[in-house]
Amino acid sequence: MLARSFQLQDALGVLELDRVLDAAPEEPGSRTRAQPIDGHQAAWRDIDNVERATGAAGVLRRPPPHLPRDLTSRDAQQIGPPPSAQGGMIAAQLLAFLEAHVSWPGINDFPTLLPDACHLIEDLQTLSARLEHRNDTQHWQHTVCADRAKGLALYLRAAVLSATADAYGPAFGTLRTCLEHVLVDHLVFSGERLIRIAENVDDATWSEWQRQRAAGERFADVVDWTRKGRTVEIVTPGIQAAQAAGEDSYTMSPHYFLLEQYHPYLGPPSAQDLFDDGLSDPEQLRTRAKQNDMLYRTYLSWSSIKKNLLINRFADDVTIKRIEVHYRFLSAFTHPLSHVTDILYGRNNFNVPSYNHYSAELALLYVAAFAVQELRNFYDFTQRHPAVDIADWATTRDRCDRVWDEISYLWYPGHRPHDYDRVHEANKQSFAGVRAGDGAGPRPRDPHSISDDEVSYYSDPMKRLVKMHTSFQELTTGIGFQSPWPREDARFR
Repeated sequence: MLARSFQLQDALGVLELDRVLDAAPEEPGSRTRAQPIDGHQAAWRDIDNVERATGAAGVLRRPPPHLPRDLTSRDAQQIGPPPSAQGGMIAAQLLAFLEAHVSWPGINDFPTLLPDACHLIEDLQTLSARLEHRNDTQHWQHTVCADRAKGLALYLRAAVLSATADAYGPAFGTLRTCLEHVLVDHLVFSGERLIRIAENVDDATWSEWQRQRAAGERFADVVDWTRKGRTVEIVTPGIQAAQAAGEDSYTMSPHYFLLEQYHPYLGPPSAQDLFDDGLSDPEQLRTRAKQNDMLYRTYLSWSSIKKNLLINRFADDVTIKRIEVHYRFLSAFTHPLSHVTDILYGRNNFNVPSYNHYSAELALLYVAAFAVQELRNFYDFTQRHPAVDIADWATTRDRCDRVWDEISYLWYPGHRPHDYDRVHEANKQSFAGVRAGDGAGPRPRDPHSISDDEVSYYSDPMKRLVKMHTSFQELTTGIGFQSPWPREDARFR
């Protein structure tokens, strides 16, 4: 109990640190929401109070205050870049705080993965301040999308902090949100296909539409369409941005506008009578709620997110099935429908919550994978017309490439199968041959002769990760796996 009390005190300190990170002033000269300089100074005063209360003065490695209190934002433009542009400050503060305040074994278990995750989170959080607009022209969609990336950074940071408190269930539940965030942001950043819905289309009208499209009389912009019942889904190119004479046009993603158009709190049409204020027309409220529901079902539900990834060619059917593996796993910690204690802390563990190497590792792997994907998707977005530069992108790009290679054993979509997966596939094929019953016994294959497309994907990320930490030799086939990271506790988890 005493140890837990100290951990709660440490958690309060982490929350105070979060206030500092969120209060960092934006880049001078950028068009962002007003943010008083005093807010940043007040946040540092809060940290002073925490340090005095815990006897940990200076542990956060506080730099000298960036601005004197009496300076205005206009004065700040003449002084230099804010702390968020000085590179590494956010990650360094978070890591320094964890090292000094949290005796978490993961700091030693993951000497590379944990710092990499923190630096990737910082890269996401500082994108807005690092935008370098061309020709003195700021396109607002760049700032909006950078803010989306910053929003993801906050969720990823929450997942890291939950994991360092051994609260792996909340960490994975948060990461389920992050998974959807990354996929939706990919559509927001670069989606170029629009789904239109036509209702009450009878057989005669549908036949006539098909004839007109085949004859080239109408529907020249239709990429694809499907009819279910009396509803037709029509896929067309995205929304063209209006440009001044002589300027190049460009396509805006329909998902970009959904950020403002969709209202998650509106409720279904049937609930609108509950919200009647006596002034609004109930029928108009129901119509608006019906349109809102249509937006969700067309663009934002899980099934529609997958469909939009497919029509925008961001994923194929195989990739979608692999993404669903991680969606199902993480959903187990979002919805309280099954017992998950053994999954998170191992079998017969009566000390819950407690540190678990495998849950901590998987959480950090997900954080790194989602952060890299978001950064790469955002960069691709900035290189399309109208383009914008990102300060010191080469450093971020190199970090993304290095970390993506280091976490490749997760075999997240975009990675290749690991040697473990090839061994598992070779044994599976041998067992299948025995089951076929030709009496010849198993016919082992060299695991490295199996192509990537032949290797079956896994169904349980946690079970697979645990097995990868132990070596084995299959007696019937002679095919074995030598773990690069053997752990004795893997056999008993």
